[in-house]
Amino acid sequence: MQIRRTGLSLLAATVVLTLATSGCGDSGDGKPDVTVATPTGLSVSVLQWRTDYTIRRMQLEVTNAGPSPITVTAARLTSTALTGVAAWQSRDQADETRITPGTSTDLPAALPASNCQNAAGFVSTAQVSLRSADGQIGWTAALPVRDPFGSILRVHTEDCRRAAALGIAAMTLVKPLRTTTRNGQLIGLLELRLTPSGKPGTLTVESISSTTLLAPVTGEAWQVNRAVSAESGPQSVTLELRAARCDPHAIAEDKLGTVLPLTLRVDNGETGVVTVAADPDLRNQIQAFVHKACTKT
Repeated sequence: MQIRRTGLSLLAATVVLTLATSGCGDSGDGKPDVTVATPTGLSVSVLQWRTDYTIRRMQLEVTNAGPSPITVTAARLTSTALTGVAAWQSRDQADETRITPGTSTDLPAALPASNCQNAAGFVSTAQVSLRSADGQIGWTAALPVRDPFGSILRVHTEDCRRAAALGIAAMTLVKPLRTTTRNGQLIGLLELRLTPSGKPGTLTVESISSTTLLAPVTGEAWQVNRAVSAESGPQSVTLELRAARCDPHAIAEDKLGTVLPLTLRVDNGETGVVTVAADPDLRNQIQAFVHKACTKT
């Protein structure tokens, strides 16, 4: 889905799409890329919506601050923070996006794995494939990428923290969700299983934060303080939970309520948050629990 926004100030300039063949690369089909002059006012930013986090997606926000419309057929992000290219590609000519002057369009691109060998000083560029008025298609030169929310750094940090943690132990939310009733309140019992990989190291789950749907029976976070290593063997933690909110709008449109943020510490002393998501079946069970718990209140 493409998201469009308006309200940009316009730059008075003439867009010239001059096509020329170039042997500097290809689009994956074995043919050299064709290059196109970058239209004045064309820029690319990156950001993530809440719905992008769990499916590893980045929005490539293409902005047209020039005086003439442009037609985008594809866009791609290259960064030293990533092991590959994040790209949006139109399915056919009808799926291409026309960006009028003074507007932006968000193009969703699946993210490759992060390059955890590169720890800092990321260099990121983007290219946009444009269709000219005569129907020819070509790529712009590499453009600097604006990252106003630090999205690339956040993805890299979370990916590499997760990789370090999973190198020591797998973290899984186990189904089915069990329930019990205490003092007339419906309580969910959700098991977090920690399975060591057998490799050296100790992973400590310090705490788990509440979500938009789930909260501890008391307090704002589950205090866990459970360590797992090859020597400890598998560990299980049962989380007692309640519905965090009952307004129908929030439940119906929830995106991250079944994604638990775990605060972890690994051997090197680094502490950070890694998320663990319920699979689709368990997510349905959790949402059904929240609905039932809310109807009992």
